[in-house]
Amino acid sequence: MLATAETRQTARLLTLQTAVLAALVIPRSADAAAAHSSSGISGFRAICELINLGAASCQDDLVGAESNDIKEAAALINLTIANPAITTELEAKATPEEAIGTENSKAAQQCTGDNEWICKAAHSRLKQKKGLKTKQTLTELSTKPTLKESIEAVLNQLKTEIASIDNRSGAKQCSEAKKALATAIGVQDTSKDNLALPEATTDRATTCGKPSGTDKGTIAGKNLLADAVCLCSSDAASSNAGDNCNLQTGTGNLDFASAISVSSSDLKKLLGGCSAFKADTKLTAHALEAALSAFDNERFRNQGANNKITNVIGHVDGTGAECDGSDAGNKGACVYYGKSPGSKALLPPAWREHITAAIGHLQHAEQERLRRHESIKRATTLNTTLAALILIAGDASSNQALREAAQTKQTNIGAQPGGKGAKDCGQHKDNTTCIANNCKWEGTTETVGECKPKDGVKTENDGKPTNTTANSNSFVIKTSPLLLAVLLF
Repeated sequence: MLATAETRQTARLLTLQTAVLAALVIPRSADAAAAHSSSGISGFRAICELINLGAASCQDDLVGAESNDIKEAAALINLTIANPAITTELEAKATPEEAIGTENSKAAQQCTGDNEWICKAAHSRLKQKKGLKTKQTLTELSTKPTLKESIEAVLNQLKTEIASIDNRSGAKQCSEAKKALATAIGVQDTSKDNLALPEATTDRATTCGKPSGTDKGTIAGKNLLADAVCLCSSDAASSNAGDNCNLQTGTGNLDFASAISVSSSDLKKLLGGCSAFKADTKLTAHALEAALSAFDNERFRNQGANNKITNVIGHVDGTGAECDGSDAGNKGACVYYGKSPGSKALLPPAWREHITAAIGHLQHAEQERLRRHESIKRATTLNTTLAALILIAGDASSNQALREAAQTKQTNIGAQPGGKGAKDCGQHKDNTTCIANNCKWEGTTETVGECKPKDGVKTENDGKPTNTTANSNSFVIKTSPLLLAVLLF
């Protein structure tokens, strides 16, 4: 009984193993025999990844707010030193165009050509109320020739970097790359353009290629969409060829016997299949190189009998006699790029040169982008230096005013209320001059208030040392550097 039970168990295991093997083998056999079973899907994917990149946007090439801030500050500084009258005109107008458009104005004469951006940027700075203190400081530079020379030297370097930031943009190169990609794809606007294929002739096999020989298809490699047409479109003999590429909706039946004009609606059906392979990828040289490499790997994959057929996209059966839209009987749903008749060297698709040109443009764009970022870094450093020099100039102006006030104070020692130092207090219009003339300042800022005679001033108090940075006069020094820091950073 034991031997019989073991025999039965062994028989059951053998039956199970046979069933498992059959389950594994039968689908593969069915795939090989089926007429349209996604046989061209890997090739279609390689084509679609290149087409999808043509619709992608280039890597961002934006200049940050900090760079614009530096540019505007430099423009105001430059204009205030070179032609302060224009600064005054700009400040008085709501828009720079108003100032430039005023007949016989300094702005109308000077804010043209390369100078126009300087005037507009300076106006923007003034209207943001960020440049007023700098403007005041710079108008006094004529009395500080050494500081002025230093500021102008740094400013000239900064202007050079700003010009580099403006000129080194990847936008132009991106535009050229997009044009090259559109040529490789086959149409400028995939949403509305028809695809003309005048080279189509005789039949689908002649038009798309015969992999068993050397002759490429007459439209093979013309552009990416032409290759997709060979791989995925339907015709009278192969009305469900769209299954090769898993198209949700097949194209109308195309006649490959003569010139073809593929309608925009049929192109949308082809491109609809590409949406399955769309990735959230920016258009960069690296991304395009990777997609082209994936295409070449697919193109060089050995197929057919004895794996001897190559330089073909799609599926080839047996000897690969022709790309007729089927995938059995020694034929294929494919596009064949051919061989050189003499050397038998594999011929690349013609559109490939446009892809490599696009890669070159994108590499150039990325180099320009890197150089621009380096210029932004240098401009930021120069801006810091320029800010420090203007702070020094501002402090020098404040300290000079305080020294003059102290000197005037000493000349008025001994003045009594009602005497020479006090009787004309009302004529003084700012805090520093008021205090310097033995008067008292009743106000809220340096210039907003009223200068009045002191009540009960005694001679002995006048002779004591005076802290000119205390009490109501303290804001003169403390606020000046703060305002300048806000201006430039």
